[in-house]
Amino acid sequence: VYVLMLLMLFFGASNTIIQKFQNEIETKDPTTGEKTKYQHPFFQALCMFIGEFSCLGVYKFLEWRENKKHGGRENNPAIIDARKRNLKTEINVALFAIPACFDITGSTLMFIALVLIAASIYQMMRGTLVFIIAGMSVFFLGRRLYRHHWSSLAVIFTGLFMVGLAPY
Repeated sequence: VYVLMLLMLFFGASNTIIQKFQNEIETKDPTTGEKTKYQHPFFQALCMFIGEFSCLGVYKFLEWRENKKHGGRENNPAIIDARKRNLKTEINVALFAIPACFDITGSTLMFIALVLIAASIYQMMRGTLVFIIAGMSVFFLGRRLYRHHWSSLAVIFTGLFMVGLAPY
C-alpha cells in the first residue's frame, strides 16, 4: 500500500510539472517570427483521455484471456461466486458516461487553470476536492461528519484560503 501511495504521489506531481513545463514552451510562428507559448489545455486534456481510454484495450485483453482460460464467461469462478451472492454481473456501461462527462469537463477546466496560475498553487487548490467528497458522502451515503472531520475541513480551508491569496 505504501509503495502505491508513493507512486501516486510521484506520478501526480510529475504529471503537473510536465503539463506546466509544456505550457511554458515557447515556439516561433513561421509566418510572423513572433514567439508564443504552447498553452493548449484542450489538447492536453484530449491526450490524457486518449491515454486513459487505451487502458480499455488492456482490460478487454485480460477479460478475453480470463474467459478463454475458463471456457467462457459463465464458467468463470468469480462470476459464479458473484451470482451465488446475488451480486450484479451485468453492468450498463452507458452509466459510466455520466461521471466521464464530469471528469472530462473538470480536467479540462483544471488544465485551463494550470495555464493561468503557478503549478504549486494549482496543486494545492486541488485540495478543494476534499470538500466535494465530504459533501457527497453526507448527501449520497448518509454519513455523519464528526468534530474531528469538521476541524480538519476547517484547517484545510484555512490553508487553501491562504494559498489562494498568495498570488495577490
